[in-house]
Amino acid sequence: MRLFDKWRLSVAVSWNSLKSLRSAKDYVKGVLAYFLCLSFVFSSLASPWLQSRVLANVLLVPVVLSPAQTVGQFGDLAILFLISVGISSGLWAVVILAAGYSHLAMGAVFFIVTYLFSIPRAMNPARYFAFSLNGPVFVFTAIQTTQSAFGPNSSDGNLFDYRFMISNLYSYLVGVGICLAVNVLVWPNFAERNLQTQFEEALTEISALTASIVLALDDRNTAPESREAAKFERQSRVLTLNQLVTAIRATLDGAAAEISYSKYSLMDYKNMFVLLGRLAGILSSVVNVIEIQREGGDLVAECPSVHHGLKPVLDTLAQKGAGLVDASKAILRQRTKVDPATSQLLSDELRAALEAFQANLPDLIHSILPVAPNAASAQQLRDAWEQNFHMNALNLGVLELIQDILHFHSTLLQTESRYKFQLDYRHFLPSFLARRSWSPTADARIVSTQLLNEAASATTASVERRWLQTFRKIIVGLKSFILSRPSIYGFKCALAVLILHTLIFTQLEAFNTYHIGATLVTFLIALTPSLGQTFVALPVQIASTSVGAFVGFLAVTAFGPTGVYGIVGFGVLLCVPCMYLMLFSQKHLVLGLLTLLAYNFFVTYLYAVRGVPGIDTPAEYLYKVILTTSIALLISLALTVIIFPTLSRTILRNELSCILRNLGSYYTDILVAAFTADNEAPSPSPGSAISDTALQRLENTRQAIATLLDGIPPLLSTARVEPRVEAPFQYELYDRVFHRLQRIFACLECARYSVGRNVMDRNVRAIFACDEVRPWRGEMNRTLRLLFYLDSTSLLAKSPLPADMPNALFARHKFFDGFIHVAMRLLQSTDVDPSAEIHQSVFLTEGWMRACGLTVSAAQVSSEMDKLSKDFRELFGEIPDLMVLNPDLAWPTDSHLTEHGQSQK
Repeated sequence: MRLFDKWRLSVAVSWNSLKSLRSAKDYVKGVLAYFLCLSFVFSSLASPWLQSRVLANVLLVPVVLSPAQTVGQFGDLAILFLISVGISSGLWAVVILAAGYSHLAMGAVFFIVTYLFSIPRAMNPARYFAFSLNGPVFVFTAIQTTQSAFGPNSSDGNLFDYRFMISNLYSYLVGVGICLAVNVLVWPNFAERNLQTQFEEALTEISALTASIVLALDDRNTAPESREAAKFERQSRVLTLNQLVTAIRATLDGAAAEISYSKYSLMDYKNMFVLLGRLAGILSSVVNVIEIQREGGDLVAECPSVHHGLKPVLDTLAQKGAGLVDASKAILRQRTKVDPATSQLLSDELRAALEAFQANLPDLIHSILPVAPNAASAQQLRDAWEQNFHMNALNLGVLELIQDILHFHSTLLQTESRYKFQLDYRHFLPSFLARRSWSPTADARIVSTQLLNEAASATTASVERRWLQTFRKIIVGLKSFILSRPSIYGFKCALAVLILHTLIFTQLEAFNTYHIGATLVTFLIALTPSLGQTFVALPVQIASTSVGAFVGFLAVTAFGPTGVYGIVGFGVLLCVPCMYLMLFSQKHLVLGLLTLLAYNFFVTYLYAVRGVPGIDTPAEYLYKVILTTSIALLISLALTVIIFPTLSRTILRNELSCILRNLGSYYTDILVAAFTADNEAPSPSPGSAISDTALQRLENTRQAIATLLDGIPPLLSTARVEPRVEAPFQYELYDRVFHRLQRIFACLECARYSVGRNVMDRNVRAIFACDEVRPWRGEMNRTLRLLFYLDSTSLLAKSPLPADMPNALFARHKFFDGFIHVAMRLLQSTDVDPSAEIHQSVFLTEGWMRACGLTVSAAQVSSEMDKLSKDFRELFGEIPDLMVLNPDLAWPTDSHLTEHGQSQK
């Protein structure tokens, strides 16, 4: 065991060293690309191709489009950037030829272009940041050429300065070409290779967790210290696995954008990712079941010891399960030839171990069935059955885990084929032109949209009114889009640039004197979709712009505007820390970005106007740049605060509310799938398969919730530093709510795999339909759905919750008591009539384990939802109970209300 631990530690160290080496290579690539662009700008090579006033565009590319990333990620961003440049060039011609000398028409085009280009950035900042800059920059440059505010006309006095536009195009092409050469030729890093590495790391965690979880079925005789150590290791591995799943989801976009020579297509990786996500969900849920605690201690640890004959089966199952995961990892590597016969042998051995485990399951289930002594109290009986339910849920989790490992391995073997070039061209096309084969960042509100569409179609009164319903839907959709966060952000950006447009026509002399046109990019970068981001970045942006301009001032003062070696040397020295911040510190990315941009604009402007009489000295230009940039940043903050202020905490509450609604839909869909047969089946009956539509809906909902949960931590960070007039932001409470939602999601994942792919069988359905169970089962489900709705509404409106909220745990106890009553009646019954509706044999079936898993999941969801309601009361307050304020309103004879009130206390 010690040797294995040393080997695992050495492997981890090797992976970490490789990651550090890759980061160092990317860092060198980023600095090298900037050095080459800076050297080109100040060399004689630029003169025949580029006008001196567009040299800053060449330096803009390595800053906003750094080659220090994978080939796929850079290719994706570069193609989008070039598409944006092409569209923007056409808009340059449109604004000149269509608007002419009309200031109003130019302003209208400028406003619309900025609005439309800013919306994609608000929807996906990482991908559309560089894309969103070109449209406003090109149109504003075209407007400046009509007023000679960007230098003299270079097209024989024509209103459409086409030579200047072509020079702009060349400048961007040169920058992209240099960065592309560095990205591809210098230590190329392929997204698909990273994807394989992340899959391998995830499978390593799955292998270790599989062995640990299978052996946890019999850890009663393990020392408490060892059990605590194993518990901590499982939790840390599950956390690492979930982080890797999130990283894979982000890497898939980059892999879709590159040409690769691989055995696996993007759809193959998509299928593997879905299976990997299911494995991660099962592991998280099983670990959650194992670690459930109550006052008496660990429920699983208190269960009777596993039968002595089953221990070798568990050891074999753990060993073969982990071995098959390692074999899958070897197949995925593609770097070693894997013998199909060996892989099939490993699969057969694990399948034989699984069959042995299934053969022993009836004895195992029978050994943990509660025995009710005559003196046992109701609470003791409930505790015993609770242990039974948890052990059955754990057995089912192990069963599902091994089956999914076999399925994952067989999928890898079936998808393996010869090497060939892969390219997903649909990745670069809009969704309305071509549907992508795989979108890892799918619309997170897919479930809510589907529910709204279904409700709308269900309420359609007649065929004659369908056109009215369609028209209303279009109007409502248009209104929702205009009032959405991306649209509001686009409106703010458009209003900000309209200020510059007004100044160029009303205060042209001041516009040229103080170089106000250079603040356009600052405006576009400084304006962010939320107040928290803008407020946090404001002092950083002012400081970074000042530092960059000051370093440029030192370079020009020391070496002169044409001192190429000195300016390039200062630029590289400044790039070293700035590139580090841009690549390895997401929090300080803007600091490095704006510092380099300020330096670029400073040195290229003074280089372009060298020898022109009456220009500013470096010192005068320095204070003007700092002054105008600071004013521009303050204006951007004012626009963010005054016009439709979008607060990070508001976005956070909306996202948490959306997660709660989707969790409620997920819970409902799971229950519907568990008890609804496929109507398209030849003879639908209990035990038949669940419809493919229902399974796909469950998978879509799971992906949507996981995507939404991934976006919460950044919102928590920005909301924490956002200014508030009231009390400070309650970060600890919101963080607690977030982690509680994660636990609810894990419990629902347990419910999802407990359902499986078939409807509950007849005997289990008969138990749920008994008179003692059915009313409280319905009450518990209604209570949970109501709590999901009330809590999501409370978050959305910041409204207090009523004191007499439905108590999910109370309904769950009633449901559980009824379940125990029916189970004990069956165990004590001597009736062996084959025509009886329910038999004792139901307790020894897989259907019983699935019912136990579903019940345990619902119980945990009930517990977490009650705790969540308490958190919301602490956040938003509580509406007092009218019956407490006025006792005359209560009915003393109502036993249900009395019992409910006592349970609330």
